[in-house]
Amino acid sequence: MPTIDDIFKNLNDVQREVVAFTEGPALVLAGAGSGKTRVLIHRIAHLVASGISPDRILAVTFTNKAAKEMRNRAIELIASSEGFQWITTFHSACLRILRIEAKYLGLNPNFVIYDSTDQKQLMRRVLKDLDISETAITPQGALYAIELLKNRLVTPDQFKSTHGDHKSLLIAKAYNGYQEGLTKSSAFDFSDLILKCVILFKENPEVLEKYREKFQYLMVDEYQDTNFAQYELIKQLVLKHRNLCVVGDDDQSIYRWRGADLGNILDFENDFPECSVFRLEKNYRSTKSILAASNSVVKNNIGRKGKTLFTENEEGDKIIYFEGDDDRDETAYVVRTIGELMTDYDYDPSDFAIFYRTNAQSRPFEDEFMGAAIPYQVVGGMRFYERMEIKDVIGYLRVAHSPEDVQGFLRIVNVPPRGVGAKTMEKIDTLAKEKGINLVDAARILLKEGKFSKKAAGGIEMLLRVLESISEIDSIYGAAMGAVFDSGMFDYYRSLGTAEAEGRIENLNEFITAVSEFEEKNPDAVLSDFLDQVSLVSDIDGFDDASSKVSLLTLHSAKGLEFPVVMIVGMEEGLFPHSRSIDNLDDIEEERRLCYVGMTRAKERLYMTSARRRRVFGTDRFNSVSRFVNEVDQKYIEIIGKKQDLSDGYSLEIDTSYAQAAPEMSDYFDDPDNSTTIRPGVRIRHPDFGYGVVKAVEEAGGRQKLTVLFSGVGIKKLISGYVPIEIV
Repeated sequence: MPTIDDIFKNLNDVQREVVAFTEGPALVLAGAGSGKTRVLIHRIAHLVASGISPDRILAVTFTNKAAKEMRNRAIELIASSEGFQWITTFHSACLRILRIEAKYLGLNPNFVIYDSTDQKQLMRRVLKDLDISETAITPQGALYAIELLKNRLVTPDQFKSTHGDHKSLLIAKAYNGYQEGLTKSSAFDFSDLILKCVILFKENPEVLEKYREKFQYLMVDEYQDTNFAQYELIKQLVLKHRNLCVVGDDDQSIYRWRGADLGNILDFENDFPECSVFRLEKNYRSTKSILAASNSVVKNNIGRKGKTLFTENEEGDKIIYFEGDDDRDETAYVVRTIGELMTDYDYDPSDFAIFYRTNAQSRPFEDEFMGAAIPYQVVGGMRFYERMEIKDVIGYLRVAHSPEDVQGFLRIVNVPPRGVGAKTMEKIDTLAKEKGINLVDAARILLKEGKFSKKAAGGIEMLLRVLESISEIDSIYGAAMGAVFDSGMFDYYRSLGTAEAEGRIENLNEFITAVSEFEEKNPDAVLSDFLDQVSLVSDIDGFDDASSKVSLLTLHSAKGLEFPVVMIVGMEEGLFPHSRSIDNLDDIEEERRLCYVGMTRAKERLYMTSARRRRVFGTDRFNSVSRFVNEVDQKYIEIIGKKQDLSDGYSLEIDTSYAQAAPEMSDYFDDPDNSTTIRPGVRIRHPDFGYGVVKAVEEAGGRQKLTVLFSGVGIKKLISGYVPIEIV
């Protein structure tokens, strides 16, 4: 066990203050690269060294990767691995509590967790049963609405009672049917884990008191990304001891679209008036140039507390901005530059990351990297546990573990093909509904009564035999072997003899290896523990920072990572910021925070690129340079590459006069008569051409002649007064 002096070594003054402050609420505003994880770990170590048992400390974050890093570093610092199971994610903590306290909610403790595929399949069945057309509500749209409602702790009845329009009533019906389907299958989705935990505490004061007493100290990482349900959960748990330390950065709140509430961090001092506020403003990651450039962008946001980040790192190179003729030119430049940097400065491929706004942007870079023989990895692509054959194997394990799992049964009933058709499934489903039993039991009854054809009976008999065999095996490894081999899946793929089938066999072998490793690391674990771990895997957990590959990932996935060299591509209006965000101030501010997150991942070099012309759906589109490039202080950016002219002579180089003269947001509020504020740099909306940036204004016969660059349209000359033009 380290001494208190050991724990305080290598911390700066503000970090020491945070670590030493243990009693009462604390708000830690941690700027990018300021060592917030280090502070949390040392704070945990300080508490343990002061005599607090580790199992009385709850520290939650958002990703398994971040939780694992915190846990491992805490174990290393304290030189003890005992009692750190509550350094975890929100979902894992709630899952564990629900497993322990399932009886209070009348739950089957062996409930399963539905992933996005399971959810979509269930929603399709619900919409079909309710006779709701998928043109009226898509399964994805219904699930997105339900997720947001759950994140706000809104039940189906509450939503129905407060929303009376036609679409809302359809959503309410779908929500209710979806929850009934989950209950019937003894299943939860991800949002349920937190929702049900909050309900558990509200309806069972004795259970809440148990956990309030247990968790004497609470710490929350990435507090700016919490939603209302997570906020309520934290508030419920902390009211006894009030020893809550939240760490976050309002400038890095980028998940509003999935329910994150920036107000949680902005209003923390109102919720806990006695709180102490600390600002971690020393950046240890980036060069002075990168940090200054990033700050010059994010300072344009209104909804922020504000920090003055500084660094003692070297000045470093300016940010490089390159504009390609088209997206192929942009891609070639990025890959060529990576190759040159590896040659000239001895960088490894793992030192590079390419960030983009949407997943679809990865394709041309993948093509170019393959041609250049540079290894790469796409973070957030299809994950191992999402592959068809792996989901099938897990389906066997899930149904053997929990026969109520409807979606699991539907997935495996004919995998591998065993002659079970639609008519057979209809018989099983009908009996299950009539008797209120699960599909496994219904199949067993019908098989015994001889209600199936000879072929279907053989298939169902084999399936039931395999499920029963798996359920009787004690070891996770043995159960996995049964699911892979006894099910017939392995032999089926081997019989196909194709390259694709060979790849699936390799994945099945890798699955067995993964199970074996899990069992070695967790000798006391049971099957549900393994299934829980698989269910809670996130996109970023697929990031391999030990591999010698260039990383390609979305800006949202980049949160929490860092790289020596970062390239943010597609810096164009309509792409980044995204076209869906352009007409809403809150959305634009979130896009700007997303840009800030991307920029501050860079340690040594930062590049921004765009394309003058980009092919979308087979059609060339001309986009203006992203406003975020223009917002970078000109002292910290260098423009390279040939400036390409459009047909009317307008160049898409960065317009420095715009950067200097662009109006403040307050101008829009102070001058409602927007006819007096049209000038170069102002963004407008035209009824026919959409959104554009004013590049020039001339007087013409008592009217204004405007030169405007429209997103997706190009340059247009307009005379003001003939059509309504709105400043945005």
